[in-house]
Amino acid sequence: IGQIQGKIGSVVNTTSDLKLQAANQLEIKKARLECGSKAESLDDGDKVENLKPDTQCTLEVDVENNFPEDDDEDSSGNELKIGDIEFDTVDVEIEVDDNDFDVDEDEDLDGLGADDEDSVSVDFDIDEDVDDGTFTLEIRVNGRDDNGAVHGEKFEVRLEVERLTHDIQIRAPSISPARVSACEEDQVNVNARIANFGKRDEDEIAVDEGEVETGFVK
Repeated sequence: IGQIQGKIGSVVNTTSDLKLQAANQLEIKKARLECGSKAESLDDGDKVENLKPDTQCTLEVDVENNFPEDDDEDSSGNELKIGDIEFDTVDVEIEVDDNDFDVDEDEDLDGLGADDEDSVSVDFDIDEDVDDGTFTLEIRVNGRDDNGAVHGEKFEVRLEVERLTHDIQIRAPSISPARVSACEEDQVNVNARIANFGKRDEDEIAVDEGEVETGFVK
């Protein structure tokens, strides 16, 4: 907002910038993460445990403008310009410090008025090849108000991925044709992907075949 000069007599010995930090009025009101069957509300510094590979996640972030709707006045009746202030654009950045989470999003909220809130929702996947470990999810919001001041907040949340020692799964099974007649000879094809999500290599994996008789599997 200006400069401060230090003088001895008429000689300027030093000059420093004078900066003003506005009180932050742009906050993350709440955040919620859903990964598979797990759903948790998030605060800064939280840890989400027991996440699994090959999981779809949804992160919802609510952002709030904490400026009051009405301006206050001083003793002379002059507006103090501390209310009824909006953010033309609010930038919401969501990032995880590992490519196996496939999330690096930048969303905008337009026209966030005083004492108002809005939200963004981001979908991302935890890759099936992700290693055991703890990863950092960053949620950052920032915006410039009507007076030109920058506001914002950041959440850091730790995401813990845990693989089981043995975890063989059948994924995306399909059957064709979908319907057969019990009175006619026919062939049914069953396809499925067998995936090892465990920590160890598996040397012996077997798939048992069943037989179909009059609509029942034995």
